[in-house]
Amino acid sequence: MLTDSLFSKKCIAIFDVNGCYAMVEGVFRPEIRGEPIAILGNTGGIVIAASKEAKDLGIDIGTTAWEIKKVAKGNHVYVFSANFETYAYFSRLLFTELRKFTPHLFVYSIDEGLFDVSHIPTESLLKFGLEVVNAVYMHTRLEGCIAFAPNITLVKIAVKIAKKNPMYKGVFEINELNLDWALERTPVEKLWGIGKSRGKQLRKLGINNAKQFRDYPSPEKIQKLLTINGRKIQLELQGVQCFRIDEPIEKKEEISHSRTLGNKTNDLVLLKQSLATYATLASEDMRRQGSLCKEVGLFLSTDFHSPELPQFSDSIKMSLPSYTMDTVKIIEAVWSLLDSIYDPQFEYKKIGISLKKLQDIDSHQSSLFYEDDDPKRISLMNTIDKINQKYKPNTIRSAACGLGNGNFEAERPMMTPSYCTNWGEVPLIDEVLTQSKVK
Repeated sequence: MLTDSLFSKKCIAIFDVNGCYAMVEGVFRPEIRGEPIAILGNTGGIVIAASKEAKDLGIDIGTTAWEIKKVAKGNHVYVFSANFETYAYFSRLLFTELRKFTPHLFVYSIDEGLFDVSHIPTESLLKFGLEVVNAVYMHTRLEGCIAFAPNITLVKIAVKIAKKNPMYKGVFEINELNLDWALERTPVEKLWGIGKSRGKQLRKLGINNAKQFRDYPSPEKIQKLLTINGRKIQLELQGVQCFRIDEPIEKKEEISHSRTLGNKTNDLVLLKQSLATYATLASEDMRRQGSLCKEVGLFLSTDFHSPELPQFSDSIKMSLPSYTMDTVKIIEAVWSLLDSIYDPQFEYKKIGISLKKLQDIDSHQSSLFYEDDDPKRISLMNTIDKINQKYKPNTIRSAACGLGNGNFEAERPMMTPSYCTNWGEVPLIDEVLTQSKVK
């Protein structure tokens, strides 16, 4: 079933940090390493990352803060609010270190990097991997794993094996001797690009692991069930390289930003400032991926945990005259939607906006009756984006977002101070040594 050249051509590597967010928290508090750690999202109600020890207790992504309290009885669980600025800082440190080992590094996610290692002799891969793992830990204090395989689908399997088995010391290679063993021990839903829902569909066909998926005799049925991408994953398991490590990340078809407010409010000014802030963040994300939008949506909801209060929930959208990436135009559209749906008798708890009908900036169709975005304005927007990215979000923002933080900012009461990214939070030491008097 496998091609003869599977292990004779290219070899790629992936480096993945073990529980990145939890690992970063352990940099500042070494005593909690190896303990259950849970990271809460912006609203403080849902776990967005967890250490292996926390997952062993049943605390995983999606677990609520209330559920953590039940699990924590009899177990010491460390809970933090997410500090995305610090996580991004350590991500930059990570990739700076990885680039010392390869001229062609491709950032896959905040804590994962792919690179070509075809120039490394096969017999030297494990030694090379140990050097990378040790260097990353020495210079960043982040523990991670590195894996080697001929293509992306197989290397994603390999890195999971490296993570789960301490005996490999963070380094694992899939080769012709252990390939079937690795595939048999990989549940089909754990395959890169498959997931739980598609995994259930495959299990109905009698496909329970990656090896059975690879050997399934009807590729037509696989493509019909999982589309062309599912078929490509099957082909990669069979030795055909279908995905390039430098392949551009697929652009989002919709970009949304929403928050649960710190306090319920019917203050129209505050709501407008909140929505302007979310519209600004969404517009930055859209420009970052090189897209424009044709439709803007708005969502408003009261607090359903307060049934004694009048309840309301609705969403609304509007089509724009022409495609745009101009933050000001998008804020104006969002405010117009708010004016049409706002009712002062309700106190709103959750609000959000969405940018829809996205098109690539290089291929969108211009309007015959409305002008495209002003190039000077877009140049200004791009300059602001660069400043905000270099320093911190909202360094420069529209006055429509308000001058203060407001109660629409993320609630992160248990956040570790930003020791590395905020001068105002750098720890101060009043007195380190008592100097002896000179006699």
